[in-house]
Amino acid sequence: MTSDPTGYPHGILAKKWSENVSVCHWFGVTCGIKHHRVISLNISRFDLNGTVSPHLGNLTFLRYLDISSNYFTGNIPAKLSHLYRLREIHMGSNSFTGEIPSWFGALPQLEQLHLNNNNFSGRIPTYLFNNSKLQTINLNFNQLTGSIPYGIFNVSSIREIRIAYNYLSGRLPSDMCNNLPNLKMLALSGNQLEGQIPPNIRKCRNMEVLSLSVNHFNGKIPSEIGSLSMLRGLYLGYNDFMKGPIPKQICNCTSLKYLYLGTNYLTGELSQELGNLAVLKRFQVFNNSLSGSIPSSIFNISTLKILDLSFNQFSDSLHLRLPWKFSLFSLEELYLNTNQLGGKIPSSIINASKLTILELSDNSFSGCIPNFGNLRFLQWLNLGNNNLTGSANCPNQDFGFLSSLTNCQHLKHLSISENPLNGILPISIGNLSKSLQVLTASDCDIKGVIPSEIGNLSSLLYLFLERNYLTGFIPPTIGKVKQLQRLYLNGNKLQGYIPHDLCRLSNMGDLYLNDNTLIGPIPPCLGEVKSLRNIYLESNKLNSTIPSNLWNLRDLLFLNLSSNYLSGQLSSEISSLKAINQLDLSSNQFSGNITSSIDGCQSLEFLSLSNNKFEGFIPPSLGNVKGLSTLDLSNNNLSGSIPNSLENLHLLKYFNVSYNKLEGTIPKGGPFLNFTDVSFVHNFALCGEKDFKFRLVSRRILEDQDERMLFD
Repeated sequence: MTSDPTGYPHGILAKKWSENVSVCHWFGVTCGIKHHRVISLNISRFDLNGTVSPHLGNLTFLRYLDISSNYFTGNIPAKLSHLYRLREIHMGSNSFTGEIPSWFGALPQLEQLHLNNNNFSGRIPTYLFNNSKLQTINLNFNQLTGSIPYGIFNVSSIREIRIAYNYLSGRLPSDMCNNLPNLKMLALSGNQLEGQIPPNIRKCRNMEVLSLSVNHFNGKIPSEIGSLSMLRGLYLGYNDFMKGPIPKQICNCTSLKYLYLGTNYLTGELSQELGNLAVLKRFQVFNNSLSGSIPSSIFNISTLKILDLSFNQFSDSLHLRLPWKFSLFSLEELYLNTNQLGGKIPSSIINASKLTILELSDNSFSGCIPNFGNLRFLQWLNLGNNNLTGSANCPNQDFGFLSSLTNCQHLKHLSISENPLNGILPISIGNLSKSLQVLTASDCDIKGVIPSEIGNLSSLLYLFLERNYLTGFIPPTIGKVKQLQRLYLNGNKLQGYIPHDLCRLSNMGDLYLNDNTLIGPIPPCLGEVKSLRNIYLESNKLNSTIPSNLWNLRDLLFLNLSSNYLSGQLSSEISSLKAINQLDLSSNQFSGNITSSIDGCQSLEFLSLSNNKFEGFIPPSLGNVKGLSTLDLSNNNLSGSIPNSLENLHLLKYFNVSYNKLEGTIPKGGPFLNFTDVSFVHNFALCGEKDFKFRLVSRRILEDQDERMLFD
């Protein structure tokens, strides 16, 4: 049949299929009692590869064939059409290609056909549905095109139609359910179907799962769906349903466990009758335009595990709507983010003791942050961008609520950013979950120092404390957080030196320490942190030179050292920064020549060396940096002429060489046709032709009338 697998389960065919033993005793083989012929072959998950042999078609007594979850390739042999006794075919999760054979429709006993998770292409053959006993067809996750054959809606025996995640197009027929009395599942998600869902859907009275997500269905959701009393799962997300409410009739489907309507254009309010869905486990209507109050009845559905109302326009004060008893004891994930909810965060929410995700960000919640310590399974807590405070009226003032979160030892993500908390980080921050990976507390009006205990958060990947009022030193203990990838401490009032301990963060990609009052040199050892991609140290009081090791960061994308007191010359080793995209060294005290090796920075788009003491010529090699869109060399002591090679910078949008000692004719081609006099003012003796769009200004007193004419 195929090559015997060498991996697990270690040559199972060679071990289990011996010529010394009857075929009927082979592993995965079942024979009939009467004729001792093979009636069942199950070699699923044997790690087999190659093509399927046509000799398999000789097993004419075969009723059950399962070769799923292997690595078979190629086409399905036509000789398998001889297996006219087959009732079930399982060929899913392989790599079969080509079109689906139409002869499957000629197998008179066939009840189940599973060809899912392969690479079948082309149209679904119409002849496939000549079989009057077909109950299940599973063609999910292939590359099928064209419309759904109308014949499939005339197979009265069919119970499950699964053709999700293909490239099917067209519309559902208006009489689709006239001849499908036994249909329990219709799964067509992930295609390119359009039009409206036919009201005729009400005739599929035994429907349990209706999955039409990720298509282009439009119009309104038909109220006739409310007639499907057996419905357990309704998936209509990611479509183009026009503005309109969710039909109240859906609340009649009291067997519903999964209701998924996210990412549509639904409007209106949610009905209180949603509380009738007493066995609902998942209710997801995110990314619509729903408004009004959240019905309190939803919070009494004790079976609910996931509630996602995010990205809508719900308003009102949640603490007034939420029942004090809060019956969502099974709730695991609650998403209310990006709405217009206000008032206090209800303290009764802590009764949902199984919560793992609590998303309340981007609302207008105010008041104190509750004690969430009872949520011991909590993994994700996002309270960002609200109006929560840490005032003296709060029992957990000065970030005391963080102490309660030390009970949440599964916490991985904690965000409290963009709230006027106005407090001091407690030392208990070091007792947060050892699993914590993300801690964001930017724009919170935090004062005081960064506790050294923050070094205890050994799993932390992202630390965002930017734009606060933090003072004191950067704690060296941050160097203990070995997994840290992003460190954002910018926009504070931090003092002292940049600790060398940061060089121990071998996984760090982003280092943002800008807009503080840091002093001293840039640690040379930063050049050994090869993972660094973005370094922002601007607007501090750093001095000395740029460490030579910094040029070793060959994958560095952004380097901003502007507005410091750095000095020295620009090293020729700058050419090692092959990936650099933006380089800003402006407003320092650099001197000497601009090295010609700068053309080694071939990925450079932004270069600012302004407000320094550079002298000498503008290197013509800059014309080789083809991607430059911004070049600012203003306010230096540069002399000579502007190189004509800069005309090759066709992407250049901003150019400034003002306040230097340049002279000669300004290039007239390429981007220079678009620059005004602002780019060239206050130089020694620059001149341009009459058709330029600027007038030139020189610091030299012009005495010769002929020379004056060059500037008209």
